[in-house]
Amino acid sequence: MKTNWTYTKLIFAGLISTAASMGVYGQKPGLPENKKNIIELRYQNPDHSLPRFPKGYPLRDRFYIVSDAGVEANWEASKEASDIFFNPSVHAGLGFKFTPVHALEASFLFASGKNSLPAIAEYAKRKNSYGGQLNYVINLTAFGYRNADIHRFEAYGIAGLEYRENNTRSMGFHAGIRLMYNPLPLIGIYAQSGMSVNRNFKSGHDFSSLPYVNAGLMFRFGKPQIYIGDYLPPFALKTNLLFDLATALNFEIEVPLHKRFSLAAEWVFPWWTIDNYKEDSKRTRLQILNGNIEARYWFGNREKKRLLNGWFAGIYGGGGLYDIEWKGKGVQGEFFIAAGISGGYSHRIAEHLSLEYAIGAGILSTDYRTYRAHFCEDAVWYPIREKRGRYTWIGPTRAKVSLVWMINEKDKKGGRR
Repeated sequence: MKTNWTYTKLIFAGLISTAASMGVYGQKPGLPENKKNIIELRYQNPDHSLPRFPKGYPLRDRFYIVSDAGVEANWEASKEASDIFFNPSVHAGLGFKFTPVHALEASFLFASGKNSLPAIAEYAKRKNSYGGQLNYVINLTAFGYRNADIHRFEAYGIAGLEYRENNTRSMGFHAGIRLMYNPLPLIGIYAQSGMSVNRNFKSGHDFSSLPYVNAGLMFRFGKPQIYIGDYLPPFALKTNLLFDLATALNFEIEVPLHKRFSLAAEWVFPWWTIDNYKEDSKRTRLQILNGNIEARYWFGNREKKRLLNGWFAGIYGGGGLYDIEWKGKGVQGEFFIAAGISGGYSHRIAEHLSLEYAIGAGILSTDYRTYRAHFCEDAVWYPIREKRGRYTWIGPTRAKVSLVWMINEKDKKGGRR
């Protein structure tokens, strides 16, 4: 019996070797060695482990340098002048890829407010700031030629912590999206957009909300040997239908990190004003920039359930800024969700689509200013401040009915669904 089992193993090994020589499990002709077959086998159960570098992959080639420059909205100066002004900013940092699709980045930042607005030059001067960021980066997708080192387009999701020094110290979170094109094997050109929300250490309640747009370069230490298409994990794109009905555009990205854990980043960005520029008119405005990060735990037998389906619980935090006006009366300010607990359920309605229902409660703090919009002879609206204050709320802070699109999910045989 033992001899027969040995012969069976030898025959099975021979069949696998024959299949490899025929290209069934082997490398595609013209492509470099990239362990594609191993990755596909691991994707039979894609939420159990993260993708890994092939054995012997040089440690040096995991490092890269990023450097960019752009503008960030000076929200504080804009409130003083009833208009929007921008500060020039620069970033430079070092990244390390701990898997083919996940990385950590540490960067230095500097933002100057000197040229924001001459009329409040002293105010702007005080807002020069410098500091640092520690970000988690995930490569969401890649397009282009799978058998080439260059001409690749990539999209990255970025989220992490930020620290700043100006007149006082502040700390908060940062989130954004990076779109990159690789003209050369060692160089990438990218555009990046996002927002930072920081809280003042000294006052304990003053917030600084800074949306930004940057352009920059990525320099790699070694020629890429891994093709992201072979390692790309499944992820989901979402939109909260309740916000969409209220004309509050939003999107969310959620990535499985383990069979029971996932990480999500949400961005809410309605920005519109209804105004006919007449003296007797009443202006209406909805302007919100809000970012949130959530970590989730999924219940149930994960071997039987599909990714990101079933009951879940999570913790979340976030913040942003707002300016809401109705018929000439408005309120604006900044808010910060220090902590929140969420729960919900998700189920499939189609092969790649799901519906998700979620509620959450937490601690929300806001600094607000109420105003009345006044239309002047120069055909410009000026908000006349009536009062200001600070408010803290403990209770429900979110409600969701989200449409979910699952991307790059693998079936039990390792192929795409």
